[in-house]
Amino acid sequence: MADTLLRQYFPLIRTREEILELINKEERLFSVYREWNHAQQEHFLDFCTGAKGVKVLYDSFFKSIFNPDIFPHRLETLLSLLLHEHVKNHTGTSQQRYPFD
Repeated sequence: MADTLLRQYFPLIRTREEILELINKEERLFSVYREWNHAQQEHFLDFCTGAKGVKVLYDSFFKSIFNPDIFPHRLETLLSLLLHEHVKNHTGTSQQRYPFD
């Protein structure tokens, strides 16, 4: 049910069966897929079907994109949308420095 609801909004998301069919058709893909253990295969299929996503809120990816010292408007916009009220970032809120500052 969640699969069909997600596909209503994102029609390019494929089912597990469709993804496996594509993998089986392409020798190179099939070879790589077969090298993975069962847990890795399941993780890949979950990601491709939208059952699980990338944990952008827990890693450096999020910190890089939403760094308030570099892109204050991005974090303000995200928080404002989530909280349904205007949020303004105050300077000096970042706790760590980044190597690309």
